[in-house]
Amino acid sequence: MISGPATRRPFARPRALHIAACIALLAWCALAGRAQAADAAISFNRVLQDLAAVRSVDVPFTETRHIAILTKPLILHGSLIYRRPDFLEKKVTAPIHQRFTLNGDRITLVDAQGRKRTISLDMAPEVSSIVGAYRALLRGDRKALEFNYWTKFSARQDHWQLQLEPKSRKLSQVIKSVVIDGVNARITRITTEQASGDRSVMRIRAPVTHSG
Repeated sequence: MISGPATRRPFARPRALHIAACIALLAWCALAGRAQAADAAISFNRVLQDLAAVRSVDVPFTETRHIAILTKPLILHGSLIYRRPDFLEKKVTAPIHQRFTLNGDRITLVDAQGRKRTISLDMAPEVSSIVGAYRALLRGDRKALEFNYWTKFSARQDHWQLQLEPKSRKLSQVIKSVVIDGVNARITRITTEQASGDRSVMRIRAPVTHSG
């Protein structure tokens, strides 16, 4: 169910899907700082193994959003936080303050005015699907990930790229693709393209990670 004062506009499902994608994508940032030999072959399975070993991560980001209705890109700064087993948070600190939190089966948005809205994943199957896929990443569960997404992994020397495209027709009406770029075990960029043509590019800076 959706909570909050009745006068507030509830989450639209496309917006909720976008929020879920943004905060869940931080799972990939947990790879940064994990050591690999530069001359070793980088494989998808190795990336997933490293990801599954991380218990928490705190990552600064800069996100550039290209939105059709805006005359220039919107640039956001903030941090992404993950704590095992299922806590994910995206905090925007500039030019506005917002917080998107995924905790258990609920997604919560706190806007710049401090107003809070919450949606239950039980009431939004499409949102639940995308969250489940990214939680599969956190577990290093390739089978579960590929249940929801077509995946394409490529690598050249120490650079690699993972492309994700949703299998679900409903989800593909919101998100066209997600592309994750990295060098060795460090994530450098996450690009999300929406079906509407809007696009966001998130660049990851030096993270703080804890594994074990």
